[in-house]
Amino acid sequence: MNKNIINVHNEYKNAENKFLNSDWDGTIISIRKSYEKLLNCFKKIYIDEKGFRAKIKTFSKEILEPEIGETKANMISQMMISQIDLLNSVAHSSHPINRSTASLTLKEASIIFSYIIDSIEPKH
Repeated sequence: MNKNIINVHNEYKNAENKFLNSDWDGTIISIRKSYEKLLNCFKKIYIDEKGFRAKIKTFSKEILEPEIGETKANMISQMMISQIDLLNSVAHSSHPINRSTASLTLKEASIIFSYIIDSIEPKH
């Protein structure tokens, strides 16, 4: 098979930088470590589709599902899509309520990510 290896880490970094450069108060730091662990797995992904959502779905199917099962893999991929969408949507928001809500959501996701990621043992 002739498939490209996609490193999604840079895409996350771009979203994170956009987020941090919007004068956020630093709450993104708590979720960074969880994302870093999970996105390290992305370095192994083989994919033909374009777009971040397609990459996450392929990653879920090919990498996570064999490791942790379909249910958990689907949950993680949906959370990742939601969190990336959230990062992008609040990156330049000046509305304090939106930022507060986003902060809570990111912290909750960080806890869930950490719990699930700790149960993943990536294949080498």
